[in-house]
Amino acid sequence: MTDLKWYVIEQLALPLVYTEEDIRREIRHKTGLGRDEIIDVVVEKISIDARKKPRKILTCRFLTGRQPDKGILWEEPLELVIPDLSNSKYCNRIGIIGAGPAGLSCAWLLSKAGLNPVIIESGSMAHERSIARKKFMESGVYTHEGSLLWGEGGAGTFSDGKLTTRRNEPLWWNTFKLMLLEAGVPGEVLIQSHPHLGTDVLLKILPVLRNQITNAGGKFIFNQDLNRIQMQSDEIVCNFESGDLSFLKLIVATGGNNTNIPLMLENIGVTVNSRSLQIGLRMEHKSSLIDKARYGQTDVKYLGHAEYNFSDSDGKIRTFCMCPGGEVVCASGYKGHLTVNGMSYSQRNGIFSNSALITSLDGFSWKESLNIISRIEEECFKAGGNDYGAPFQTIRDFLDDRLSMPTDSSYLRSLRPAIIGKLFPGDYTDRLKRTLSKLSRFLPGISDGTLIAPESRVTPPWQYSRNKDGTVLKDIYAIGEGSGHSSGISTSAMDGLKVAAGIVGLV
Repeated sequence: MTDLKWYVIEQLALPLVYTEEDIRREIRHKTGLGRDEIIDVVVEKISIDARKKPRKILTCRFLTGRQPDKGILWEEPLELVIPDLSNSKYCNRIGIIGAGPAGLSCAWLLSKAGLNPVIIESGSMAHERSIARKKFMESGVYTHEGSLLWGEGGAGTFSDGKLTTRRNEPLWWNTFKLMLLEAGVPGEVLIQSHPHLGTDVLLKILPVLRNQITNAGGKFIFNQDLNRIQMQSDEIVCNFESGDLSFLKLIVATGGNNTNIPLMLENIGVTVNSRSLQIGLRMEHKSSLIDKARYGQTDVKYLGHAEYNFSDSDGKIRTFCMCPGGEVVCASGYKGHLTVNGMSYSQRNGIFSNSALITSLDGFSWKESLNIISRIEEECFKAGGNDYGAPFQTIRDFLDDRLSMPTDSSYLRSLRPAIIGKLFPGDYTDRLKRTLSKLSRFLPGISDGTLIAPESRVTPPWQYSRNKDGTVLKDIYAIGEGSGHSSGISTSAMDGLKVAAGIVGLV
């Protein structure tokens, strides 16, 4: 019997609506194989070619017994073989501070090894966060529980849920996908070229992931702020509101928004370095306008609302976290401070689309950057009416330095007219005006959009000096976005997996 082998072929151009027979026909055309020689087909990746007439571009894996004219022999993805360490001295003695993507993925792998990690989170469980957020948006009265920044899943719970990463690390990406599949993420989501989950899916999978970890022996403690870390002999003592907990290993996975953590770590000897200050605002348009600009049409039934990505020629302004069919949300993490972000649901079917417009400012220490962020958030809070309304300006009015008339927006709190440029450092305002005046060549109709301020929690302005294994001090690890060594859901989750794999002896 002929040996059957899997091969991979890319760039299969198909119409927006296609069948499996259409895929097989295109593979036969590319490979020279006969109808009966293709035993099975698996779609590995789907992307959209938006040029001229939009179409789908597929990467497929096919099973055959004959060497095809085109195609690369498929290799089985690497998988971790996780040992049983339930008798280790570290069982029940590993603490993880933070239940965001890095902390959860780290806990998931450690729990599979029988190490029973303890995860302590300053915010609430996902469903409680959702209820508290709704109350916050309705009342305009800030609560820690209602903030998008704190709680299970981290700040990314109320976002677009993007799963993209520029890091080429197949082992960790495949392990992350396995974790998501076990938590109930549909497999078809993960084959998209720009996969995303959306807040609705994230709110469903987080409790599943939590239950998997607790069923394996892990433990969660919610609504507990970390106050202090102390080294005592071979133990690491963490002080919380409810008292002290001691661990043999401590993993700090607190994200980039808790500004007390770098100060806390610096006080016990961790080197905290400065990074560029990244700051900006949200740009919002009607989804139909972006669809027309990118697809040349507004019928997006089989396409979904269009995405875009832009970086100015000098690299001074870039788009970030684009949310097609999404909404601009209040992401304030502190009372009397305002910051906004983008969020979408899995269907991305809202009438608005938005993106951050970000710049990097250099020459500041990380502490100076935090002061600048704090000042901008306070000024924008006042400009928005002191009730978590947001200051806004249409792009046309921003370019002409005039106040805007009321406009439609997805932002649930009110929008207040303001001269946006006065709320930001002059360098950013000047750069943004130059960019927006050129951006219309890339996105026709761009001037019909709205600017909403501020997007001030892009990435932390600090980075910890850490060793290859993730340690910043003996038996203290820093992972995820708050460490300054990753950015976004996927990269942070993969960072957590790698550090956990090191602890269990796999790397």
